[in-house]
Amino acid sequence: MAKRKRSDIREEKKKARLALDEQLNTGVFTKDFENDEMDYELQPRTLARANTVEGLPIKRADGTIERVVREADVKPESDDDDDEDDEDGEGDEGANGEEEDGEADGESANEEDEEEDDLSPTQRLVMLKEEIADLAGKLMEDPEENLAALTRLNRMATSKNPVTAQLAVLALVPIYKSLAPGYRIRQLSEMEQKERVSKEVARLRAFEQNLVSNYQKYLDLLQKLVRSKDNVHIARVAGKAACELAGSLRHFNFHRQLIEIVVGRLRNRPANPEDLAVYTRSVEVLESLLEDDVDGAVTVDVVTVLSRVIKLSYRVDESALNVLLHLQLLRDYNPEATVSAKRKHMVQKKDRVHLSKKQRKARKEMIEIEEEMSKAKQEVTAEERERNQAQVLQAVLKLYLQILKAGIHEGNRNARNLFGSVLEGLAKFGRMANFDLLGDFFEVLKEIMGDMTSGEEEVDVRLLLLCAATCFTLLLNHADVGKVAIDMSSVVQVVYQSLDAIGLDADIEYSHKTLRLADPLTSDKPTVNVSTTAELLLRTLDATFFKSRNGTPVRALAFTKRLYMESLHLPEKSALAVLKFIGKLMARFPGIGALYSTEESSGEGNYILGIESNLRSEVVEVARSQPEAATLWENVLLDKHYNPQVRDGSRSLMKQSKETNK
Repeated sequence: MAKRKRSDIREEKKKARLALDEQLNTGVFTKDFENDEMDYELQPRTLARANTVEGLPIKRADGTIERVVREADVKPESDDDDDEDDEDGEGDEGANGEEEDGEADGESANEEDEEEDDLSPTQRLVMLKEEIADLAGKLMEDPEENLAALTRLNRMATSKNPVTAQLAVLALVPIYKSLAPGYRIRQLSEMEQKERVSKEVARLRAFEQNLVSNYQKYLDLLQKLVRSKDNVHIARVAGKAACELAGSLRHFNFHRQLIEIVVGRLRNRPANPEDLAVYTRSVEVLESLLEDDVDGAVTVDVVTVLSRVIKLSYRVDESALNVLLHLQLLRDYNPEATVSAKRKHMVQKKDRVHLSKKQRKARKEMIEIEEEMSKAKQEVTAEERERNQAQVLQAVLKLYLQILKAGIHEGNRNARNLFGSVLEGLAKFGRMANFDLLGDFFEVLKEIMGDMTSGEEEVDVRLLLLCAATCFTLLLNHADVGKVAIDMSSVVQVVYQSLDAIGLDADIEYSHKTLRLADPLTSDKPTVNVSTTAELLLRTLDATFFKSRNGTPVRALAFTKRLYMESLHLPEKSALAVLKFIGKLMARFPGIGALYSTEESSGEGNYILGIESNLRSEVVEVARSQPEAATLWENVLLDKHYNPQVRDGSRSLMKQSKETNK
């Protein structure tokens, strides 16, 4: 093959350069590849499913790129409608805007109702509990910031749905117990409201005022629910809530209103076990309030409210009146010492220091400042405490006297059922009464005993002995017992006449309440009202012959003869107790020993028992019964008693009588 010429090679290179120049002129390389998109990039991408969005691609470790597709977040139509309404009505104000808002609220409420309709009752209850727990948690976490939650719970407590109202009422009890301070929040004056204070003080004041306002609304609701007769269950819940708050928030605002709610449950003793549990809890709360109160402010409220409720119809149980037996305030009260102390503090005219007008004015201002400071500290002075003690004692004794008079003069049976509790209270607090009031009590008690013994109806031996024991207790426990001598002959005569009925009492060794003796380990138990008839008899005889001046030799002989006659019919324990008392009586009045022998009788005539056929219409006095002519032949029968202890007792009395006659 021949070699190509050098000129041919140049021609080929020239043609190649021209071809490249032609390509440049056609515009293939004139485009901006960095900024312009290619044709395939301008085409829309298709996705496999609807409502999906293209995400950022993921590059794997091997270099492959994976496409990411996720579902789109679809907004509800209500939000879109609200956005459109907001965009369309940005400049519109007035009635149209309010109508649109009302329609939107109505639609949202309807949607919530529809959602709740779809839930089961159990799910609704769970949601309600979660909502209440959430609100309570916010209040416990930061009450000042979340005070709106307290208002929300108060509104839920007034709901027509009984379940919602019950849960809200119960939830508010621990909330108020934790939020309420240990002092009383007072109302701000107009001057205090106008003055400028720091932000912290203003915030605290606003919180306290809102707390008191919500608390008052809550107590008003409780007072309304307790009286509800349509829903008994929620009434019990309200009663329990009031008891819890009354026992815990005794120094907070509106405590008297709580006491009224609690005392209102004591008007009738319920028979239903659930209602009885609330009744018992109310009694326990009132008793604890009286026992723990030292200043007297709470005691005054309890006694005042309880007295007002009892006086309405006296239709209450004895347990409600026995609450007053737990008064701690009157244990160290002595009216006579208080009066004498006041007299000592009185400055005589000659010892007074002359003060100028300026000094008197300064002294008056200092007294006012000290009073304001004591009110701010909520301290109770000794004078205020004594004033509270006097007010409580007056209210209690006045209530007792009115109950006794209502049972006698008005013939109120409900008041008569409270005589036992009244007499127990008189035995405890009667020693503090002045002599004028003491005389009124003696007259009323003597009238009660006279009505029972003079009538033809069967004598209530227990009530009669209660009156006699109370009379002696009032006399012996009074501060001026040694200054004035009171004749108790009428009381002794009534006890003497009732001995024949006492011997025929089948329940002489049992309590009138439960036919069982009270538990001796219980503290602060009544000492008279739960006592047996035998105990009341021995207590009255002991007060007559050993603790007062009413015991005479003639009365000792007459009572000994009567007691021997009744011991033949008494149970073994009561008979043994009577024999021991006669032995104690013989040691003080040795003349009783002459009644054990017919040869040593010191009396003339015949012994008048008082139950003879010709004397049934007459009342034989103790002094005129001629007990010196009596003979204790009953001791021979007791010597044959089936109980060996009674036999030994009768023989020891016979031996003691022989020793006294030597």
